[in-house]
Amino acid sequence: MQKIIFILLVILVTNSYNCNSVNAHFTMQTRSERLIEYQVDKCVYDLLLSIVLSNNQFYSPSKYYYSFEFHIDKERRELYIAPEMWNNARTLAYNGVICIKGNMFLCKGNYAEDPLFKKTKNTINVTLKLSKNEVGLLQNFNEPSLEGTMNICEGIPLDISVYTKGKISGYSTK
Repeated sequence: MQKIIFILLVILVTNSYNCNSVNAHFTMQTRSERLIEYQVDKCVYDLLLSIVLSNNQFYSPSKYYYSFEFHIDKERRELYIAPEMWNNARTLAYNGVICIKGNMFLCKGNYAEDPLFKKTKNTINVTLKLSKNEVGLLQNFNEPSLEGTMNICEGIPLDISVYTKGKISGYSTK
């Protein structure tokens, strides 16, 4: 009986150690990489500039970046933007960057397939620390500051969801 209790104790301690090791590795994961900088069409630039100017009192570029997720298909463009903390990122899977007035929009999705985005020769070093939980600290917005379908760019419409503290001036959706 003592042998069985001892074996169970060893298994529990080992499993507990392994779980903590995996969890510690996950919570401390960082990514430092040079991302390609993209320039954007004036219609996207004006929207991003308005987001930055409407929120500069809430999100300092030294602490925050904007997560920029873009998808395009034959009928729609979809754009999701939300602030994230450099040291509390929900994902490390970004592959491009747009710079607006010292603020960075880290990009993911198939944005590079849309003519609204032009790759430059510049790269920018970005270091992110993965959040301790999958939601992150800033993902508690109840309502978007801007959401709906917009026809601000030529071609197919843009379905947009922006989650920031500041209301985005100069834009309304249908």
